[in-house]
Amino acid sequence: MPKIRHVLFDFDGTLADSRALIIRLYNDLAERYGFGRIDEANLEALRALSLPDRGRALGIPVLRIPELAVKAKRRYRTYIEDLEPIAGIPELLHKLQSAGVTLTILSSNSEATIGAFLAKAGLPPFAEVLSSRGLFAKHQALRSWMKRHRVRPDEVLYVGDEHRDAVACVKAGVRMIGVAWGYDAPELLREAGASAIVSEPLELLAYVTGKVASPATIS
Repeated sequence: MPKIRHVLFDFDGTLADSRALIIRLYNDLAERYGFGRIDEANLEALRALSLPDRGRALGIPVLRIPELAVKAKRRYRTYIEDLEPIAGIPELLHKLQSAGVTLTILSSNSEATIGAFLAKAGLPPFAEVLSSRGLFAKHQALRSWMKRHRVRPDEVLYVGDEHRDAVACVKAGVRMIGVAWGYDAPELLREAGASAIVSEPLELLAYVTGKVASPATIS
């Protein structure tokens, strides 16, 4: 199995502990437009649904999901100072860099917002911060990134927390490790094609360094 040379990370829910903020921003929009709210009573059930199914459960037409995401992003950056990295992420990133792994962020959040968070969070530098320019376009961004850097899919690992991340990785032929601390339930990530699920950030290190057998390549 070729050595993993590059690890690409999702941002929200994977690196940044932003779930509470996203829910708050969504609920503000839900109140304005008359959609269902997210609260402690329905959160776990919603985590087990893909984004389109979650939208349907909340009474949101699928075609309006991208519009709501854009509106939420506009307010998101004003709360950057309140966000913190997921516990254990800074140590993981330092260890990966020490192992010679190139780190990149590929997110549907904006590059400017992610950059503002990184500047204040004191995380180690990433080689690149990229935006997929669409909620469901990460597979295209992954393919473009691999082509530009002349990287084979078996040299890449993507780390994310959503069903759409796993779907994108399957389409791009890239292995994906799901994180249990993010937005979507681990079972949903497995069903969508995640090669493995980690419960703590440092568990990821074992997959990258080969101390745990690397997940099989997705075909």
